[in-house]
Amino acid sequence: MKFGLFIQDFASDYSNNIVKGVRQYCVEHGIQLFIFTIRSQNWENGVFDYQHFACKFLATKNNIDGLVLVTNTYCQHIPAEKHFDAVRELTYLPVVSFGKEIHGISSVNSYVKDEFRKLFIHLEKDHGCKKIYFMMPDTTSKDILDRLDVFREFMEERGETYEDKIIYANYIFTNAKDALEALRISKENLLFDALVCCNDSMAFGCIDYFKNHGIRVPEDVKVTGLDNQFMCDYSVPSLTSIDMRVVDQCYKTAQILHEEILNPGQERKDYYVDAKLFLRGSCGCESAVTTATNPFSEGNLVRLKDQVYDYQYFLQDLHLTVEVEKFKSLTIQYYKKFGIKSCICCIYDKPQVMLKNEDFKVPEKAKIFFAYNSDNVFNYDEGFCLNPKENLYPADFSFEKDNEVVVMALFSHEFQYGYILYTPGAFNYNIYELIIATTGISLATNIIFAKQVQETENLSTEKRTLEIKTYFDEMTGALNRSGFFNYAETALHQSLEQGRTGGVLFADMDHLKLINDRYGHEAGDSAIKGCVEILKSVFRSQDLIARLGGDEFVILACGLNPSGYENLKKRLEDAEKRYNQASTAPYDVSISIGYVEFTKENCVISELLKQADKVQYEEKVRHHKNRD
Repeated sequence: MKFGLFIQDFASDYSNNIVKGVRQYCVEHGIQLFIFTIRSQNWENGVFDYQHFACKFLATKNNIDGLVLVTNTYCQHIPAEKHFDAVRELTYLPVVSFGKEIHGISSVNSYVKDEFRKLFIHLEKDHGCKKIYFMMPDTTSKDILDRLDVFREFMEERGETYEDKIIYANYIFTNAKDALEALRISKENLLFDALVCCNDSMAFGCIDYFKNHGIRVPEDVKVTGLDNQFMCDYSVPSLTSIDMRVVDQCYKTAQILHEEILNPGQERKDYYVDAKLFLRGSCGCESAVTTATNPFSEGNLVRLKDQVYDYQYFLQDLHLTVEVEKFKSLTIQYYKKFGIKSCICCIYDKPQVMLKNEDFKVPEKAKIFFAYNSDNVFNYDEGFCLNPKENLYPADFSFEKDNEVVVMALFSHEFQYGYILYTPGAFNYNIYELIIATTGISLATNIIFAKQVQETENLSTEKRTLEIKTYFDEMTGALNRSGFFNYAETALHQSLEQGRTGGVLFADMDHLKLINDRYGHEAGDSAIKGCVEILKSVFRSQDLIARLGGDEFVILACGLNPSGYENLKKRLEDAEKRYNQASTAPYDVSISIGYVEFTKENCVISELLKQADKVQYEEKVRHHKNRD
């Protein structure tokens, strides 16, 4: 029997515990586990990381017997109303959901509400916290919204509002720091005495920010996380967190999947595993370090150092190798050194373009580029092909016994080249992910498809060149009017579909005519370019910045609410000052700006532009009066 596991990545203890729980059940019951590393649909991090999603389409009923789905991450970037459809698409296989309830499909979840409430009460009663804030991602995830409900109820019981005590940030370390930076949190401007974060990575990011700004944890502010990562015991201070018992949940998920495969008519049910609160130093409670192996021990650090060095040499050798057979030989040699005892690499006849937000059509033919296990290096005839949708690997190939098999896409830029299956060894999972990513890039750039890639990239370049001429302002590189209307309509409505509003901003450069008259049109052009530089430094990379013509600009900023706009105006003033101080020009560049919020009721781009232009004009009049 073969189980599939859809997992986002191996970057966190959360992911590793998922694998640990499912793998434990599979080993005990003689089930072969295939881990498909797929990220999530509409993945937002990394330019081409969405390519991992191609692996989803290799998980066919011919290749696996059932699927453990990490649903909360699989649906992370999908609107809530589409979660059901996204999961139901997979029910050509028996599916059990981990982390999210889906109607008609058995699920396993952690019951965290009681422990979450216990945490708030502990901060209030045992540590005297009176200003508790909550850091969470802007998401439709039921898990996060359940935690928000606990926070809301806790605050309302005390007669307080809760909306103004939420700090929005994504799940990762750096985003948490950026969110605090945006609020200008400092020792003199400490809005809270306790900050409850939606996961441990956020909490570690906040603690790092506080350390860098002279704010003591827990003396000045208490910080807590959720997930109870391995590092919680060893961070300084140790981190108070809630353990969702992921290993136990995933063991149970695999057990239910096994039962449903053996008994197809079995009634679908939802199962819950109680979470557990661990109090540690970051909230002011002392706790003993666990007896687990210290990740900072000398032996562990030496091993990690050796792994990084080995990867570095692997990277150098592959990029210096242009001969195919030598490439294969070196790859197998290094893979074995990395502890990969069995591996098979399959490549498509030609690169397949995979664009973001599109499904991937798996080719019907794949060749074996290389294959080996502890017993043999396999040499398949040049004409040997398999259909990946029917067989991931040849029938005469076998993987290491009692070892999970990781399935990853081989890609570079927007091109899919094939896929690889391997049994991981003792290296860190993140190192293996780097190794496979490097293999894909090396295949693409140095060896097999050089000619085909060049031809395809030439076509893509022509398309991009045409797009640049059509939609981008030649002088500044910003979008032009056509480009703005082309992209803004889609972005605005996608934002509204996800339950998010945002802002349309009309910006006008001050005194362009005066600069042109006094210093010449070349100086005026330079000033316009300076405006774009300032705007790009203030707005996010995903915001749309366009030059409508002359000295007029428009920006679409999804997610920017009125309170965020007030902070943005201050950042704009600071950016102008920095630019002018660094500039050698005999004039200053300044921008007047107007903001209007788009909503489901007010979402026509042309009307929003008129409204924002009017607000900008009023703002400019007030600005000039103040200067006079």
